[in-house]
Amino acid sequence: MSISTNTRLTLTLGAAITCAVTLVVTGWRAANLLRDIRDEISSLRREVQTVSSGTWSVQDQERWAYQLRWDNRSIPVVVPDPASVRKTP
Repeated sequence: MSISTNTRLTLTLGAAITCAVTLVVTGWRAANLLRDIRDEISSLRREVQTVSSGTWSVQDQERWAYQLRWDNRSIPVVVPDPASVRKTP
């Protein structure tokens, strides 16, 4: 018993359609996954930016230390020099 030409054509066409549908569905899922990852990264960046907006830069800390030293010059309060503190391991 041999397979007819019509059956071979139908099987080949069915396999080709199955492969094409599989590739489209896989591509669709991969695109959705990448979109979700991109959205998550954007969300994390916004969160980090919101959290870190309250942190002080080195210049802010130095300015605060010098201002504190100036404001308390008549009181025996010792304010360390930020440059020396930064150099200390």
